[in-house]
Amino acid sequence: MKKTSLFFAAAISVCIGFNPFEAAFSQNIVINTTGSAANSSALLEVGEAANLTAGGDTKGLLCPHVALTNITDVATITTPANGLIVYNTNAAMTNGNGVGLYYYCSSGCTTTGWKFMAAADNGPGTNGQVLTSQGAAAQLKWQTPTTSSTGTNPLTTVTNEFTAVNGSPCIGAACTGALMTLRDCINTCDNYNDGTYSDYEVPLTEDLLRAIDIAPNNTNAGSWVWTVSPVATNFYSIVQLWDAGRINSTATNTLWCRCVR
Repeated sequence: MKKTSLFFAAAISVCIGFNPFEAAFSQNIVINTTGSAANSSALLEVGEAANLTAGGDTKGLLCPHVALTNITDVATITTPANGLIVYNTNAAMTNGNGVGLYYYCSSGCTTTGWKFMAAADNGPGTNGQVLTSQGAAAQLKWQTPTTSSTGTNPLTTVTNEFTAVNGSPCIGAACTGALMTLRDCINTCDNYNDGTYSDYEVPLTEDLLRAIDIAPNNTNAGSWVWTVSPVATNFYSIVQLWDAGRINSTATNTLWCRCVR
């Protein structure tokens, strides 16, 4: 019995020491069928090929498949570690992007939760396209941005921002007048001459933020921000920054661009 026991123990040792599927070299672990050492840069290397550049592997690495309920799901996998990777099989995952690879982020991110590893579901896309969200429960897609008629600059359409009644901003259904493109307004402001000044341009964001809505009066001295008709020489004064922000209106045309100087 002693000889049998020793032989059995020796056999176990041989099997463990020469397992062709798993071997440890220093602190690097490799799983392969060749007995090759793990790459020195990898803590774990899985594959059949003798080296990274051989390209001879015929099998892949399959991540755990889980059905996450939402991006904050910590019940399906309890206490997920920061950086944990899974393959989500739930296409209806709340606030997710459908099935696919997700990683869990609990440190170094703006919000804690499962993050979709972004990839378009409609191929590699073409030159000039951008990756856009399709909303919750939908994967990302490549889309071509809207361009102007010349195909060189984005075309932004803006609605009539002010009515011709008391200088009040138009809101929702109360807005009237035709649509104008930003390019139309740029040209209008660039070509406008109020009889004294001709150095007008479309306003900066800071200019728009300082526009205020107060009762109009008949004073236009020192006017700095204007609404200008592209089809008439009448002007519509909106804001007088150094004169208490007074608003004036002297035009009745409902097609306007906002210009500043």
